[in-house]
Amino acid sequence: MATSQKSGVLQHLRRILQEGAGRPDTQLLEDYICRHDETAFALLVRRHGPMVWGVCCRVLRNPHDAEEAFQATFLVLIRRAASITSRELLANWLYGVAHQTALKARATSARRKVRERQVREMPEPSVMHRDPASDLLPLLDEELSRLPEKYRSVLVLCDLEGNTRKEAARHLDLPEGTVASRLNRARNLLARRLTQRGVTLAGGACAAVLAPQAASASVPHVVMNGTLQAATLVATGKAASGMLSIKGAALAEGVIKAMWFNQLKTVLAVVLILGFMATGATILTGRTAVGQEERKPAARTPVQTTPKPDQEKQGFTAWGKEANGLQAGVGYEPGQKRSYQHGEKVSLVLRVRNVSKEKIRFQCTSAHFMEIPPLVTDRNGKRLSILTLEHSPGKARLHVVDLAPGQQTDLHAWQLELRPASERGSNSYWTLYGTGKFTVQCDSLTIEPDSVLSKLRTGKLDLEVKPEASPAPNKEKEPAPRR
Repeated sequence: MATSQKSGVLQHLRRILQEGAGRPDTQLLEDYICRHDETAFALLVRRHGPMVWGVCCRVLRNPHDAEEAFQATFLVLIRRAASITSRELLANWLYGVAHQTALKARATSARRKVRERQVREMPEPSVMHRDPASDLLPLLDEELSRLPEKYRSVLVLCDLEGNTRKEAARHLDLPEGTVASRLNRARNLLARRLTQRGVTLAGGACAAVLAPQAASASVPHVVMNGTLQAATLVATGKAASGMLSIKGAALAEGVIKAMWFNQLKTVLAVVLILGFMATGATILTGRTAVGQEERKPAARTPVQTTPKPDQEKQGFTAWGKEANGLQAGVGYEPGQKRSYQHGEKVSLVLRVRNVSKEKIRFQCTSAHFMEIPPLVTDRNGKRLSILTLEHSPGKARLHVVDLAPGQQTDLHAWQLELRPASERGSNSYWTLYGTGKFTVQCDSLTIEPDSVLSKLRTGKLDLEVKPEASPAPNKEKEPAPRR
């Protein structure tokens, strides 16, 4: 009975590779979550299995431990698939789970070896020659796992899974130019962090190290088939004894508990902050009410209104939410809030102001803003691609900014040339094509996760572009009649 069940599963798996190879991750994940489509899940395992297997092997260096971590990663996907909010970032999510699972498996293995040494006398280990790359690869994964999500996602897709920039752009629903810029910045950021750990690599060298690992990370057929069979049975609620290791199931359970605990800590932190805010507001309201009751009535005096400064003269700005005592906004130059026409250039200014009661210092570089343009969307919410030039890392200058309470400063200004949609094929740099109403927002002020600017986003600035007005015909003045 068990043999016939196993052969039926294998026959079903053979049909998987002939179906839906070009379906995106978002559709496959949606099919699995909504309809428990086993074929969709198997396709996801086949697609991202080599990347997950590579992470497990680099961290654990033991095929048996790597197999257990590999199985546990996809068991976590079965249990937590519905909680993935950004489904286009599935590869990035799987990388994070695989790295966390492998680290947990390595810690468990280390504790087990310590207990074994305590039970019996162990001979002194012989000195063996170690390949320097074996020390580099776990370090590379450690720093890669700490990159911001938007940079790690393009590295995983391009350097670990071997996708082209065009394919990665389709997966992430981003312009190809944005993916290229993020990939270049991600490699340089990873190289700088490795340099701080004593490993000197250029951005291109990081890609050269990762590429062979991606190419050689072929999942053994026994591991792949065993994981698919076990996952299929677990997803349908059937017993998977004999196909799923006890250690793999325990690993998956431990990772799920850790993920749940991290979410719980976030929720508790938000609840505590809201509670403190509500308590403070109640105390302030009570004191204000008491002060108003004790205030004696005074003679009425004429109220003199002070004229408010003209917002147009200061430069209209769409401010975002406060974070770390700062606010970021994108706006126009003073007096330039108006409708624009094709053939004109609009200057968009990135501003930051200190809304706290203390002095704040931060660092920024203009090269970041020269490579990553503001996010522009049309009235239907579709993102529009702005072609930019890559800035040489050697020419990037770091600026230190000190902001006093209530002070604001301009960090950067973009010059966008406005052209009709019919000229879109010219692919000019820093050009916005089209007519109508657009929305401009800046969601990336730095690539350093520890910077006070890392959580800042600007508000949404409205930009209206009209067709170029036709020149009015010149009318010659008729000579005045002679008297």
